[in-house]
Amino acid sequence: MAGIFLSYAHEDRGCAERLARVLETAGHEVWWDKRLDGGEEFSAEIEAALDRSDAVVVAWSQESVKSRWVRDEAAVGCDTGRLVPVSIDGSLPPMGFRQIHTLDLSGWKAGKRDGRTAQFLESVERRLARAEELPPTRPAPPRWRLALSPGRRRCALAAIMAMIIAVGAGLMLWNARQGSEPVKPTANPLRCVHG
Repeated sequence: MAGIFLSYAHEDRGCAERLARVLETAGHEVWWDKRLDGGEEFSAEIEAALDRSDAVVVAWSQESVKSRWVRDEAAVGCDTGRLVPVSIDGSLPPMGFRQIHTLDLSGWKAGKRDGRTAQFLESVERRLARAEELPPTRPAPPRWRLALSPGRRRCALAAIMAMIIAVGAGLMLWNARQGSEPVKPTANPLRCVHG
């Protein structure tokens, strides 16, 4: 049974329930925030469920396009090739997601006779099949990287180079001073003894 993460705005709970019911009836395990356990740190549980999922269904609406949570969850699905976007009220997805085909489920009641139900399930099944064929494409943990604009990067590089030159020049002066000091004679000069 494949795991599906369902992302939606709380105002759209009724439609989210229909989406979950259709997916569960088709034999899929669906995670959505209705399954949050009391006392759980919800952001950690949401992130864990999102990471474990094989597909990310995002229900775009007038409310969800404004939700930072939904946008973040959609970005994870998109970045890892697991996104299945649907529009539940005819709203356009937000910028950054408009080049991905979004199924129009506005006015959808999840009926078996509605051709969009079959189209939705087929889209999810294709995404799940693709996930099984490919090795996991979870994003690598972010590496620390100094985020500078190209102009600031050049300035930082110039400052580092100037520092290296200054340290090098200081070392050369110090070595030159060490070599130019006169050598003082010792109290017991070496004598040659012939025997």
